[in-house]
Formats: sequence, C-alpha cells, structure tokens
Amino acid sequence: ATDLINNEPSPGNTRNSKICVILVATELARDALNSNGYCIIGGYLSPVNDAYKKTGLISAEHRIQLCQLACKISDFVMVDP
Repeated sequence: ATDLINNEPSPGNTRNSKICVILVATELARDALNSNGYCIIGGYLSPVNDAYKKTGLISAEHRIQLCQLACKISDFVMVDP
C-alpha cells in the first residue's frame, strides 16, 4: 500500500486531494472512508496485549500468529504485534 503515497507532494499526506489514512478497524470502515474521498493506504489487526488478562484469552504469541495467518493473502491488512 505504500506505493499509493510514493511521489506525493509535500507534506505527503494527500493524493489527488484525498486524505490518506491507515485503519485499525474492519474493511467496512475502508469502504465507508473510500466512499467519502479518503485514500486508504493500509489497515492493521492489533491483538490486545497479554496484560489485558481477559479470562480465556490465549497468549499474545498465538493471537499474533493467528492474525498473521489471517492476513497472509491480504495486500491491505497487516498485523501490529
């Protein structure tokens, strides 16, 4: 997705009068922002930290691995460990 912002004029936050954003949400957010003129350059899955201590929560290591597998075929969604 970074090729969307390459060769941008200074300050580098717009492309063809669009505001570029990165999502930490769902693809529905991507569709909504696209329809409102935003240039979506990426999205992240961000698993909660082990310190959250939610009952039944598997370890962050495993949650990160699951997220990485889920994002493996996406050129849009990445994982923020």
